Amino acid sequence: MKKVTLDDIANELGVSKNTVSRALRGETGVSDDLRGKIHLKAKEVSYKKIKNNVTVDRQVLLLYHKFVLDDKLFWPNVFSGILDYAASHNIGIRSVVLEDRNDAFQAPAAGIQGIVILSTVEDAMLTHLASFQTPMVVVDHYSERFTCDYMNTANENGIYTLMWYLVDNNHRKIGFIGHGQRYSFEMRRRAYLNFMNENGLPVDERFIWKSTKFENIDLYTEKVRMMKTLDRSEWPTVFVCVNDTIAYEFKAALDGGGIRVPEDISLVGFDNVQNYPSYLTTVEVPMKALGLRAISQLMRRLTYPDNPYESVFLHTKLIIRESVKRLT
Repeated sequence: MKKVTLDDIANELGVSKNTVSRALRGETGVSDDLRGKIHLKAKEVSYKKIKNNVTVDRQVLLLYHKFVLDDKLFWPNVFSGILDYAASHNIGIRSVVLEDRNDAFQAPAAGIQGIVILSTVEDAMLTHLASFQTPMVVVDHYSERFTCDYMNTANENGIYTLMWYLVDNNHRKIGFIGHGQRYSFEMRRRAYLNFMNENGLPVDERFIWKSTKFENIDLYTEKVRMMKTLDRSEWPTVFVCVNDTIAYEFKAALDGGGIRVPEDISLVGFDNVQNYPSYLTTVEVPMKALGLRAISQLMRRLTYPDNPYESVFLHTKLIIRESVKRLT
């Protein structure tokens, strides 16, 4: 197997070798988002020379499925929060990437004092991890079956804030495009349905879609064709998308069908990732803070092991841009 070099990582990400080197040495001058991407790419390609400039007092394991590495927009920011806290508190970080959902994880390596689990993980894996009696914090996921510390976005509150904004702009016919693979996405879908039912708004199943992948332009193109067979009065006036990636993919399908945003239909997302044009009304998730708070909570658990377990929800912020039309 070819040895992975700094040049390989730099070429993959379209940055300089010097930038990659600074990020992996923990030096300043690299943005939070890019630092997280570089570290995730280094883990993905099994680059070995990730250096710390501090003496390590504690070792923490990050455990996550491969789809976390595939996400270039959300998880690098979470990872950046973890790295920043670790660098300033003398914490060493090791990672284990599960290639698929059925991968077995044998046991934490010697010296690991705590585990941070990123994103959706199966109950069977949580059961297995609990057997090691190693303190753990789960990020962006929740299970009623297992008692540990959880760190999540206040997804329901974010959706309700967004929905009230749409209603205040006289939208009543509201569609929803979701995704089925994450706890947070399911919470957003449930919050949407609860809001619609609580406020007597019509729920039209024809316009509640569940994608199996983020970038699914074929599905959205098919749905746009379906919409165009209907009278425009039957359409939703706005679609709520479970995240920004889906919103932009759906907009591409709308553009292809000659449907304008927001003139013909409004569109909103969730997350406020920074790699897209800045016209989308969305909900900002404190991604970096999720990582920072997760590892700080783990350190608190190590210091106070008998404290009650906590389920923390970090609140969001509505970002109003140009993708929502006020109806008369």
